[in-house]
Amino acid sequence: MHLNGGFSSEAELKAQLDLIYHHSQFGRSFHGILEVASNPATIVTAVHNIKSNKGAKTAGIDGRTMKRYLQMDYDELVALV
Repeated sequence: MHLNGGFSSEAELKAQLDLIYHHSQFGRSFHGILEVASNPATIVTAVHNIKSNKGAKTAGIDGRTMKRYLQMDYDELVALV
């Protein structure tokens, strides 16, 4: 099954993830996972989910906390990830 990575909101991302989950229950394989993972809506949603985690204020191996990434320009953040 080929996935459409052309979504632009968190709601559309959730619908795509629900579709993936549903079809995976029947052993389906997928093409286009990289497009879904690298979509800006996926990246921003992931950053916000990480921000809400208990350890978000703990610096990573690079010595930086999530605060640095939350203050980055949107396009710079997406390009970095």
